[in-house]
Amino acid sequence: MKNHIDCGSILYDAARQNVKSGGSGPGCCAAVLCGHILPRLERGSYRRVLFIATGALMSQTTFLQKRASRPLRIWWSCAGRNALREDDEMQYFWAFVVGGLICVAGQLLIDLTALTPARVLTGYVVAGVVLSAIGWYAPLAEFAGCGATVPLLGFGHLLAKGVKTAIEEEGAIGILTGGLTAAAAGITTSLVCGVVCSWVGKSHDQN
Repeated sequence: MKNHIDCGSILYDAARQNVKSGGSGPGCCAAVLCGHILPRLERGSYRRVLFIATGALMSQTTFLQKRASRPLRIWWSCAGRNALREDDEMQYFWAFVVGGLICVAGQLLIDLTALTPARVLTGYVVAGVVLSAIGWYAPLAEFAGCGATVPLLGFGHLLAKGVKTAIEEEGAIGILTGGLTAAAAGITTSLVCGVVCSWVGKSHDQN
């Protein structure tokens, strides 16, 4: 893993900043990809890059998005001097704004309250389920794309959608099976990636 680097370590200085759980989320990935990696690819200082947003693997809706999940296709279009369409620009803008605000809210909860990062994360999942159940999250996900589906709120939204679909198809048993069925691909991929990384990497204290 000689050439591996985490997006959060590019944005933050772990030696001087109290980053706690790090800079995960769509805001971190988008900032590093668009502000750090793509300009270097265009200048030629980077030749080959494998960019993996592992935090999004929990939600299968992430890779079912439309234009908002195809940054490299749009960047190559720009590199070829084709104009970036206005609707693509606005999709990126709102995805970045909404995802960033969700991340800011989580960081404020960690900094200003006694809640632990684990409680904030689980609270986000539960909040996503509740917001989806009352019909508020689906319009936000439609509007912001990956900015709403990648954070843990989006994972809760995915679980709620899975349960609703399973109940309609299978009845009451769907309460137990729907959420896991909907998120099975993402959860399995996350677990497999975690095991593989544990084989090739060496854990150490971040401090």
